[in-house]
Amino acid sequence: MITPEEKKAFNFLKKYALSNGNSEIEFSFEYEYTPDTDVDISYFTTADSRGYYGDSLVVPQSIAAKILEFYNRELKDKIEDVWNNFPGDDEFSQGGMNLRFNFNISEVSAMVWADYYGTAEEQIETWEADGDSELTQCIEDLKSMDEEIIDATLDFSGGGDSGYVEDDMTTNLGTYTAPESCKDYMYEKLPGGWEINEGSQGSGVFDVSKGTFTLFYTENIEGQHHNTFFEETF
Repeated sequence: MITPEEKKAFNFLKKYALSNGNSEIEFSFEYEYTPDTDVDISYFTTADSRGYYGDSLVVPQSIAAKILEFYNRELKDKIEDVWNNFPGDDEFSQGGMNLRFNFNISEVSAMVWADYYGTAEEQIETWEADGDSELTQCIEDLKSMDEEIIDATLDFSGGGDSGYVEDDMTTNLGTYTAPESCKDYMYEKLPGGWEINEGSQGSGVFDVSKGTFTLFYTENIEGQHHNTFFEETF
C-alpha cells in the first residue's frame, strides 16, 4: 500500500514529469542468475523516459528518497519470491525488475521478468535398413570394423546457427571413430532446425543386429517469464 506521503511525492513527480514531456517513466533493474534486491537512492535519481521526447528524467533527491522508501517496504522482500516461483524447472540466465510510473492513469507497477532456457520432451524416430541403401551401407561399415559390434551410438548438438555430430561413437565393444557413412546418414536424419537459434541435442543409435537407426533428441526452448506483482494508483 502506498502511504499518503508517498502519494504526495508521486503526484509531485507526475506534475514534474509531465511538465518535461514524460507521461511515463521506468526504473529498470537487471539481475544475473539471482535477483540482487539491495539498492540505494542513486537507483531512483534518474529514470528512463517513455514519453514523447525519449530523454532521461532527473528525479529530485527528496522524491527519490520516497521512492526508495516505497521500494524497501512494498517490493524488496517480494522480488526473490516472485523469481523463485516462476513455473517449471527452467534455468534462468538473466532477469530484472521494472518499476513503472504511468502518469496517464496515475499508476505505479512493478514487474519481474526472467529469461529462461529449457528443453522440450524427448522425441524418438526410427528407420530400418531394409530398402534404405544409405543406412545399409552404414551398417555394413560397422560390421567391417568388428563383426562383434552390436550397436553404436553417435551424439550431436546444435544451436546458434552451427552444430556437429561427434567424430567418435560408443559401441558395445568400446569407442571407435565413426564411419563417414554413419555420420552422413545421421546428418540427413537430424530434425529440421537442429542447428538454428536455440537448437537441439541428442544421440543416434545404430542397431547392427536389427538393421535400424533410432534418433533420440530434445529441442531447446528459450523464453521469458513475466509477473506484475504490484499495481496501485496514487
